[in-house]
Amino acid sequence: MSDSQAVTPLDLTGTINKDQVNYRIDSTTIGNMPSGQLAHNAQVHVIGKRTTSGSPADWYQIDLNGQHFWIATQFVDIATTTAAATTNPVAAAVSDPASNVATTTAASAPTEGTATSSVAPGAVTVAATTILLNAPWYTQMEGGSGHNICGETSVKVMLGYYGKDSGLTPHQLADVLKMYGAETTYNQLISLARQYGIELNVLRPGNSTNDLRTALAASKPIITLVHYQDLGFPDHYGSLKSNWGHWLVVIGCNDDGFFVNDSLWTQDMNDGKGGAGLFVPNTKMDKAAKRGTQYFTGLY
Repeated sequence: MSDSQAVTPLDLTGTINKDQVNYRIDSTTIGNMPSGQLAHNAQVHVIGKRTTSGSPADWYQIDLNGQHFWIATQFVDIATTTAAATTNPVAAAVSDPASNVATTTAASAPTEGTATSSVAPGAVTVAATTILLNAPWYTQMEGGSGHNICGETSVKVMLGYYGKDSGLTPHQLADVLKMYGAETTYNQLISLARQYGIELNVLRPGNSTNDLRTALAASKPIITLVHYQDLGFPDHYGSLKSNWGHWLVVIGCNDDGFFVNDSLWTQDMNDGKGGAGLFVPNTKMDKAAKRGTQYFTGLY
Protein backbone atom coordinates (compact mmCIF):
# COMPACT_ATOMS: atom_id res chain seq x y z
CA MET A 1 0.00 0.00 0.00
CA SER A 2 1.39 3.41 -0.97
CA ASP A 3 1.60 6.32 1.48
CA SER A 4 -1.37 7.93 -0.26
CA GLN A 5 -3.39 4.81 0.57
CA ALA A 6 -2.46 4.74 4.27
CA VAL A 7 -5.30 4.99 6.79
CA THR A 8 -5.11 7.68 9.46
CA PRO A 9 -6.89 6.44 12.63
CA LEU A 10 -9.70 8.68 13.90
CA ASP A 11 -12.35 8.57 16.60
CA LEU A 12 -14.98 11.11 15.52
CA THR A 13 -18.71 11.58 15.26
CA GLY A 14 -19.93 12.40 11.77
CA THR A 15 -23.33 13.44 10.42
CA ILE A 16 -24.49 12.54 6.91
CA ASN A 17 -25.21 15.81 5.06
CA LYS A 18 -27.51 14.57 2.26
CA ASP A 19 -30.00 11.77 1.71
CA GLN A 20 -29.25 8.28 0.39
CA VAL A 21 -25.47 8.46 0.68
CA ASN A 22 -23.70 5.27 -0.43
CA TYR A 23 -21.18 3.45 1.73
CA ARG A 24 -18.81 0.80 0.32
CA ILE A 25 -16.51 -2.06 1.23
CA ASP A 26 -13.47 -0.22 -0.20
CA SER A 27 -12.46 3.41 -0.76
CA THR A 28 -13.16 3.51 -4.48
CA THR A 29 -16.13 3.64 -6.81
CA ILE A 30 -14.39 1.52 -9.46
CA GLY A 31 -15.62 -2.07 -9.42
CA ASN A 32 -16.97 -1.51 -5.93
CA MET A 33 -20.76 -1.49 -5.74
CA PRO A 34 -22.40 0.31 -2.79
CA SER A 35 -23.04 -1.89 0.24
CA GLY A 36 -25.95 0.28 1.39
CA GLN A 37 -27.13 3.81 1.98
CA LEU A 38 -27.39 6.21 4.89
CA ALA A 39 -30.10 8.80 5.44
CA HIS A 40 -29.66 12.55 5.75
CA ASN A 41 -28.60 13.49 9.32
CA ALA A 42 -27.76 9.91 10.31
CA GLN A 43 -24.85 9.81 12.75
CA VAL A 44 -21.81 7.62 12.10
CA HIS A 45 -18.70 6.67 14.02
CA VAL A 46 -15.69 7.71 11.91
CA ILE A 47 -12.66 5.54 12.69
CA GLY A 48 -10.24 6.45 9.90
CA LYS A 49 -9.43 8.51 6.82
CA ARG A 50 -7.66 7.68 3.57
CA THR A 51 -6.58 9.80 0.60
CA THR A 52 -6.52 8.03 -2.78
CA SER A 53 -5.65 8.92 -6.35
CA GLY A 54 -9.21 8.31 -7.49
CA SER A 55 -12.30 10.49 -7.59
CA PRO A 56 -13.46 11.19 -4.98
CA ALA A 57 -10.00 11.23 -3.43
CA ASP A 58 -10.78 11.49 0.29
CA TRP A 59 -12.68 8.80 2.19
CA TYR A 60 -13.74 8.21 5.79
CA GLN A 61 -13.80 4.74 7.27
CA ILE A 62 -16.90 4.23 9.40
CA ASP A 63 -18.03 1.60 11.89
CA LEU A 64 -21.60 0.35 11.42
CA ASN A 65 -22.58 -2.24 14.02
CA GLY A 66 -19.03 -3.62 14.17
CA GLN A 67 -18.53 -3.75 10.40
CA HIS A 68 -16.22 -1.30 8.60
CA PHE A 69 -17.14 0.58 5.44
CA TRP A 70 -15.96 3.61 3.46
CA ILE A 71 -17.81 6.80 2.60
CA ALA A 72 -16.65 9.89 0.66
CA THR A 73 -15.68 12.67 3.09
CA GLN A 74 -17.73 15.27 1.21
CA PHE A 75 -20.92 13.62 2.52
CA VAL A 76 -19.92 13.66 6.21
CA ASP A 77 -19.88 16.66 8.54
CA ILE A 78 -17.59 16.08 11.52
CA ALA A 79 -18.67 17.14 15.00
CA THR A 80 -16.40 19.39 17.06
CA THR A 81 -16.09 16.75 19.81
CA THR A 82 -14.24 13.46 19.48
CA ALA A 83 -16.78 11.29 21.27
CA ALA A 84 -17.68 8.19 19.32
CA ALA A 85 -21.21 8.02 17.94
CA THR A 86 -23.51 5.52 19.56
CA THR A 87 -24.20 2.78 17.05
CA ASN A 88 -27.78 1.58 16.99
CA PRO A 89 -28.85 -1.40 14.88
CA VAL A 90 -32.04 0.41 13.88
CA ALA A 91 -30.33 3.73 13.23
CA ALA A 92 -27.55 2.30 11.07
CA ALA A 93 -28.49 -0.87 9.24
CA VAL A 94 -25.86 -2.74 7.23
CA SER A 95 -27.05 -3.80 3.81
CA ASP A 96 -26.49 -7.07 2.01
CA PRO A 97 -24.22 -6.94 -1.07
CA ALA A 98 -27.20 -6.37 -3.35
CA SER A 99 -27.82 -3.02 -1.60
CA ASN A 100 -31.40 -3.92 -0.82
CA VAL A 101 -31.76 -1.75 2.28
CA ALA A 102 -32.90 1.84 2.51
CA THR A 103 -32.57 3.62 5.85
CA THR A 104 -34.69 6.75 6.17
CA THR A 105 -36.19 8.89 8.90
CA ALA A 106 -39.84 9.42 9.67
CA ALA A 107 -41.64 12.32 11.30
CA SER A 108 -44.53 10.07 12.31
CA ALA A 109 -45.75 6.51 11.86
CA PRO A 110 -47.69 5.69 8.68
CA THR A 111 -51.40 5.13 8.93
CA GLU A 112 -52.11 1.60 10.05
CA GLY A 113 -52.79 -0.84 7.24
CA THR A 114 -51.88 1.54 4.44
CA ALA A 115 -49.41 0.62 1.75
CA THR A 116 -46.11 2.42 1.51
CA SER A 117 -42.85 1.99 -0.35
CA SER A 118 -41.05 4.94 1.20
CA VAL A 119 -41.10 6.99 4.38
CA ALA A 120 -41.39 10.76 4.40
CA PRO A 121 -38.34 12.54 5.88
CA GLY A 122 -38.75 14.57 9.04
CA ALA A 123 -37.02 15.62 12.24
CA VAL A 124 -34.16 13.26 12.91
CA THR A 125 -33.80 11.23 16.09
CA VAL A 126 -32.44 7.74 16.55
CA ALA A 127 -35.84 6.61 17.85
CA ALA A 128 -37.57 7.68 14.64
CA THR A 129 -35.17 5.97 12.25
CA THR A 130 -36.88 3.59 9.85
CA ILE A 131 -35.43 0.53 8.14
CA LEU A 132 -37.15 -0.46 4.91
CA LEU A 133 -35.68 -3.31 2.88
CA ASN A 134 -36.14 -3.31 -0.87
CA ALA A 135 -37.93 -6.65 -1.01
CA PRO A 136 -40.37 -7.32 -3.87
CA TRP A 137 -44.09 -7.83 -3.32
CA TYR A 138 -46.19 -10.48 -5.07
CA THR A 139 -49.85 -11.37 -4.83
CA GLN A 140 -51.02 -14.89 -4.11
CA MET A 141 -54.34 -14.00 -5.76
CA GLU A 142 -53.29 -14.40 -9.38
CA GLY A 143 -56.31 -15.24 -11.48
CA GLY A 144 -58.54 -14.45 -8.50
CA SER A 145 -57.55 -17.55 -6.56
CA GLY A 146 -54.69 -18.11 -4.17
CA HIS A 147 -55.99 -20.51 -1.56
CA ASN A 148 -53.32 -21.36 1.04
CA ILE A 149 -50.28 -20.34 -1.00
CA CYS A 150 -49.21 -17.43 1.22
CA GLY A 151 -46.18 -19.47 2.32
CA GLU A 152 -45.00 -20.16 -1.21
CA THR A 153 -45.57 -16.50 -2.15
CA SER A 154 -43.49 -15.43 0.85
CA VAL A 155 -40.67 -17.70 -0.29
CA LYS A 156 -40.83 -16.03 -3.71
CA VAL A 157 -40.34 -12.66 -1.98
CA MET A 158 -37.19 -14.00 -0.29
CA LEU A 159 -35.90 -15.47 -3.56
CA GLY A 160 -36.40 -12.12 -5.27
CA TYR A 161 -34.69 -10.20 -2.47
CA TYR A 162 -31.60 -12.41 -2.61
CA GLY A 163 -31.45 -12.49 -6.41
CA LYS A 164 -32.52 -16.14 -6.69
CA ASP A 165 -35.96 -15.76 -8.24
CA SER A 166 -36.50 -18.63 -10.69
CA GLY A 167 -39.33 -16.84 -12.48
CA LEU A 168 -41.94 -19.31 -11.22
CA THR A 169 -45.24 -17.85 -10.05
CA PRO A 170 -46.51 -18.50 -6.51
CA HIS A 171 -48.93 -21.07 -7.95
CA GLN A 172 -46.07 -22.85 -9.71
CA LEU A 173 -44.00 -22.84 -6.52
CA ALA A 174 -46.97 -24.44 -4.77
CA ASP A 175 -46.96 -27.13 -7.45
CA VAL A 176 -43.23 -27.72 -6.84
CA LEU A 177 -43.99 -28.19 -3.15
CA LYS A 178 -47.09 -30.23 -4.03
CA MET A 179 -49.03 -28.27 -1.42
CA TYR A 180 -51.46 -26.15 -3.45
CA GLY A 181 -54.60 -25.62 -1.37
CA ALA A 182 -52.99 -27.03 1.77
CA GLU A 183 -51.43 -25.28 4.75
CA THR A 184 -47.63 -25.18 4.76
CA THR A 185 -45.27 -25.62 7.71
CA TYR A 186 -42.03 -23.73 8.20
CA ASN A 187 -40.04 -26.90 7.42
CA GLN A 188 -41.75 -27.12 4.03
CA LEU A 189 -40.95 -23.47 3.28
CA ILE A 190 -37.32 -24.05 4.27
CA SER A 191 -37.22 -27.01 1.89
CA LEU A 192 -38.72 -24.96 -0.95
CA ALA A 193 -36.27 -22.09 -0.49
CA ARG A 194 -33.36 -24.54 -0.34
CA GLN A 195 -34.26 -25.90 -3.78
CA TYR A 196 -33.51 -22.45 -5.20
CA GLY A 197 -30.32 -21.72 -3.29
CA ILE A 198 -31.46 -20.02 -0.07
CA GLU A 199 -31.01 -21.44 3.42
CA LEU A 200 -33.57 -20.00 5.83
CA ASN A 201 -33.00 -19.90 9.59
CA VAL A 202 -35.72 -20.34 12.21
CA LEU A 203 -36.70 -17.99 15.01
CA ARG A 204 -37.45 -20.55 17.69
CA PRO A 205 -40.57 -20.68 19.92
CA GLY A 206 -40.34 -18.16 22.73
CA ASN A 207 -38.77 -15.47 20.59
CA SER A 208 -40.45 -12.07 20.28
CA THR A 209 -40.91 -9.31 17.74
CA ASN A 210 -37.69 -7.76 19.07
CA ASP A 211 -35.91 -10.47 17.10
CA LEU A 212 -37.53 -9.13 13.95
CA ARG A 213 -35.72 -5.84 14.53
CA THR A 214 -32.40 -7.64 14.98
CA ALA A 215 -32.83 -9.46 11.67
CA LEU A 216 -33.93 -6.30 9.86
CA ALA A 217 -30.90 -4.40 11.17
CA ALA A 218 -28.79 -7.10 9.51
CA SER A 219 -30.70 -6.52 6.23
CA LYS A 220 -32.67 -9.77 6.51
CA PRO A 221 -36.41 -9.81 5.76
CA ILE A 222 -38.38 -12.36 7.78
CA ILE A 223 -41.17 -14.70 6.74
CA THR A 224 -43.54 -14.54 9.72
CA LEU A 225 -46.63 -16.56 10.64
CA VAL A 226 -49.42 -14.39 12.03
CA HIS A 227 -53.03 -14.65 13.12
CA TYR A 228 -54.33 -12.53 10.28
CA GLN A 229 -57.36 -10.95 11.91
CA ASP A 230 -55.17 -9.49 14.68
CA LEU A 231 -53.30 -7.28 12.19
CA GLY A 232 -56.36 -5.02 11.95
CA PHE A 233 -56.24 -4.47 8.20
CA PRO A 234 -59.39 -3.22 6.43
CA ASP A 235 -61.71 -6.07 5.52
CA HIS A 236 -60.82 -7.86 2.31
CA TYR A 237 -61.46 -11.44 1.27
CA GLY A 238 -63.32 -11.92 4.55
CA SER A 239 -60.27 -11.04 6.64
CA LEU A 240 -62.24 -9.52 9.53
CA LYS A 241 -64.09 -12.81 9.98
CA SER A 242 -60.97 -14.90 9.63
CA ASN A 243 -59.59 -17.24 12.24
CA TRP A 244 -56.60 -18.53 10.37
CA GLY A 245 -52.85 -18.23 10.27
CA HIS A 246 -51.12 -16.45 7.41
CA TRP A 247 -47.53 -16.21 6.20
CA LEU A 248 -46.22 -12.76 5.22
CA VAL A 249 -42.82 -11.07 4.99
CA VAL A 250 -41.64 -8.39 7.43
CA ILE A 251 -39.50 -5.94 5.42
CA GLY A 252 -38.97 -2.99 7.77
CA CYS A 253 -39.58 -1.32 11.10
CA ASN A 254 -39.51 1.85 13.13
CA ASP A 255 -40.10 2.37 16.84
CA ASP A 256 -43.88 2.37 16.30
CA GLY A 257 -44.23 -0.86 14.38
CA PHE A 258 -43.37 -2.92 11.32
CA PHE A 259 -43.73 -2.83 7.54
CA VAL A 260 -44.89 -6.03 5.85
CA ASN A 261 -45.34 -7.38 2.35
CA ASP A 262 -48.68 -9.19 2.49
CA SER A 263 -49.68 -11.35 -0.48
CA LEU A 264 -53.43 -11.40 0.34
CA TRP A 265 -54.09 -8.32 -1.80
CA THR A 266 -54.18 -7.63 -5.52
CA GLN A 267 -52.32 -4.91 -7.39
CA ASP A 268 -55.42 -2.76 -7.82
CA MET A 269 -55.93 -2.44 -4.04
CA ASN A 270 -54.49 0.31 -1.81
CA ASP A 271 -54.22 2.84 -4.64
CA GLY A 272 -52.31 0.46 -6.86
CA LYS A 273 -49.74 -0.58 -4.24
CA GLY A 274 -51.38 -3.87 -3.35
CA GLY A 275 -50.01 -5.37 -0.14
CA ALA A 276 -46.54 -3.82 -0.40
CA GLY A 277 -45.12 -2.14 2.69
CA LEU A 278 -48.25 -2.23 4.86
CA PHE A 279 -47.74 -0.78 8.34
CA VAL A 280 -48.61 -2.78 11.48
CA PRO A 281 -48.32 -1.19 14.97
CA ASN A 282 -46.15 -2.93 17.56
CA THR A 283 -49.02 -4.15 19.73
CA LYS A 284 -50.89 -5.69 16.82
CA MET A 285 -47.83 -7.35 15.34
CA ASP A 286 -46.90 -8.81 18.72
CA LYS A 287 -50.41 -10.18 19.23
CA ALA A 288 -50.75 -11.49 15.68
CA ALA A 289 -47.34 -13.19 15.69
CA LYS A 290 -47.82 -14.85 19.06
CA ARG A 291 -51.38 -16.02 18.43
CA GLY A 292 -50.57 -17.38 14.99
CA THR A 293 -49.33 -20.68 16.40
CA GLN A 294 -49.47 -20.11 20.16
CA TYR A 295 -45.85 -19.01 19.89
CA PHE A 296 -43.68 -16.89 17.65
CA THR A 297 -42.41 -18.35 14.36
CA GLY A 298 -40.20 -16.67 11.79
CA LEU A 299 -37.84 -17.59 8.95
CA TYR A 300 -35.03 -15.32 7.84
